Amino acid sequence: MNSEINAESFNDDTLVIFSQLDDYDIVAAMKDWQNHDDFVLSNLCQMILERRLLKIKIKNKAFKQSELKSHFDALMKRYNISKSEAEYFVFQGELSNQAYENKAQKINVLFKSGKIKDIVKASHQLNLKALSKPITKYYMCYPKKKM
Repeated sequence: MNSEINAESFNDDTLVIFSQLDDYDIVAAMKDWQNHDDFVLSNLCQMILERRLLKIKIKNKAFKQSELKSHFDALMKRYNISKSEAEYFVFQGELSNQAYENKAQKINVLFKSGKIKDIVKASHQLNLKALSKPITKYYMCYPKKKM
């Protein structure tokens, strides 16, 4: 935890030591790092340890840049931090889910007659065509009132 690891010093021994870290080691480090001089490191550790996680908004449409900017501006003003520091606390993205992908993982139904049919063609009750369309949602994360 106290070693400086970079591309030149990384080797198999480093990987073995890293693989031996467990959640107790990480929590102990976060307890120490919550008092660190680095704003981002100390605040992220405090937020996790105190279970004050970021607020997450999810919408069907992408968020307006003005919404994201307002959270950036408020955070940068409140804590006198740079935009690059604020990017650890305010960010957006998208997530996608597809309940049934008929090309990669067909579900076949075996009928008593011995005939096999794709479930999409065999089922009148299930609307699997609708389930096979990917659903995309957009999220934005930002700190709650107090960090």
